[in-house]
Amino acid sequence: MDIKEFDTLMPLNRRHFWEQAKTVFFGNILKRYVPNATKVGDVGCGDGVTLEKLVELYPKSLICGFDPELSDELAAQINAHFSAANIQVSSDPKEFVTSGKYDLILMLDVIEHIPDAEKFLLESKQNLSSGGSLLVSVPAYQALYSGHDRWLGHVKRYQRKELVTLLQNSGFEIQESGYLFFSLLLPRLIQKIFFDSKDDSKRKNLNETNNVFNKLALKVLLADVQLGLLCRKLKIQLSGLSCFAICRKL
Repeated sequence: MDIKEFDTLMPLNRRHFWEQAKTVFFGNILKRYVPNATKVGDVGCGDGVTLEKLVELYPKSLICGFDPELSDELAAQINAHFSAANIQVSSDPKEFVTSGKYDLILMLDVIEHIPDAEKFLLESKQNLSSGGSLLVSVPAYQALYSGHDRWLGHVKRYQRKELVTLLQNSGFEIQESGYLFFSLLLPRLIQKIFFDSKDDSKRKNLNETNNVFNKLALKVLLADVQLGLLCRKLKIQLSGLSCFAICRKL
């Protein structure tokens, strides 16, 4: 959901299959673990795709989105798009720190950009209310680090155990963790081995996706999400292209 991969604001039902499937997945996680929240912070909100789901889940809550990469033009588009909702969007990270306590903070594909992730998490934890929840996702497996990661400004990719240890060291209690999108692992590995571009400037915008392919790929990833959920219930840990954790402030 990195803002570099988009050039315009789009409704959720026209999004790239990757974004749509991730939104469904994390929406289900939040329904299970954080059914209620008075104030929600979406750190690295990008162009607002997750905000749509947060408005649906928490219609009476104050929802604050922050992303230092937001242009004034796109921030204005997002605020106009959500004009009827109780949403505040800003490109100034200082506003996240000074906006008070949150019941829930999301960091979806954020901490892979941060050189000192533990320090960042410790500082961010101060903005959570007592017992508040944190939802994190990161790209998985350093072996898959590629030109695309460099272009996006990723410092590293994580294994699930690394992410869990990082969060525990930062003072969080893990409620659930795992991988998602195991069906994309092999295609990504093939792409990494045979097609990884050394020219990081040539990247396809995620809005430029064939509609028929997008719908088919979305069905595959939604099935992937359901299978992953079943496997976790059976204590089977599948690998995947991303890893996540939902945790609570100690």
